[in-house]
Amino acid sequence: MSLLGPPKAVSSKEAGISGVLSGVTTRALVSPLDVLKIRFQLQISDASRDCRKYRNLKSALRTILREEGLRAFWKGHSAAQLLSISYTSVQFVVFEYLANNFPTNLSKSLNSFVYGGIAATTATCLTMPLDTLRTRIVMQRDVKEYKNLLHAASRMLANEGIRSFWKGLLPNAVEKFPYAGTQFGTYSLLTTLYDRLFIEYYGEGGDYHLSSKFVCGGLAGTFSKVLFLPFDFTKKRLQVQGFNEVIKGGGLSQIPEYKGVLHCIITVYKTEGGVKAFYKGTAPSVLKAFFSTGLTFGTYNFYCNVLSQMKNSC
Repeated sequence: MSLLGPPKAVSSKEAGISGVLSGVTTRALVSPLDVLKIRFQLQISDASRDCRKYRNLKSALRTILREEGLRAFWKGHSAAQLLSISYTSVQFVVFEYLANNFPTNLSKSLNSFVYGGIAATTATCLTMPLDTLRTRIVMQRDVKEYKNLLHAASRMLANEGIRSFWKGLLPNAVEKFPYAGTQFGTYSLLTTLYDRLFIEYYGEGGDYHLSSKFVCGGLAGTFSKVLFLPFDFTKKRLQVQGFNEVIKGGGLSQIPEYKGVLHCIITVYKTEGGVKAFYKGTAPSVLKAFFSTGLTFGTYNFYCNVLSQMKNSC
């Protein structure tokens, strides 16, 4: 049995296909929340005065809809889909490979924590350029620096060099192992508790019910996001270094030039209101974490079961 719920061990091929389908489904549905999260995180707030463009979730929705239209909530969707497909498929392929080939004496939850952390860190390092491109494109508004994904990649390579695609990698990688590990471990723990408490109401096969996987995944994602949100905030700030003209063109304040991760943290803390600055965009971040993680685990299990049934029927 797979650590993530499917009744049988999942092959690398099945994990890859299910990961791709899960990534496509999830990204299409949660893109608006991701756009809102990024806008809040890249919004400068002066500790001495309130000059924020987006004051809360409701005002951000109204402002973006009024100024940019409904399509703005899917801005950078091509890059986001490529990122989601690549990241999710790599993550689940690595996870299932480790689970199938490196059994341990650890509990199911601890195994999921370790394998989930390794899988997510691997996926992060491989797909970081797509994440950076997606962030740059989402921040465009009046000033169109990039026409499309390929144009953005070529401009960044010419103007900023290959290293620009991995800006923010350090805080992202440091965050990703414990964040994803906590996510996978908590999901495993919650599904185990669910099976023990409620399986009798569903009968045989009830523990693979899609709704239970969605809820357990959503709760796991929310818990992990609240714990590690400051790392995600720092990563986003570093990813848009050298992109200030476009951000200013979008009506947002200019983001300072940071010399590195530590300088970024110190500057934000001193100039933007202390610790609370690192929790900008908490509302859309938490909402996105619940739905995206719930959908990811739920649809991954769903597609794994579909592939397993198709293989058995052949």
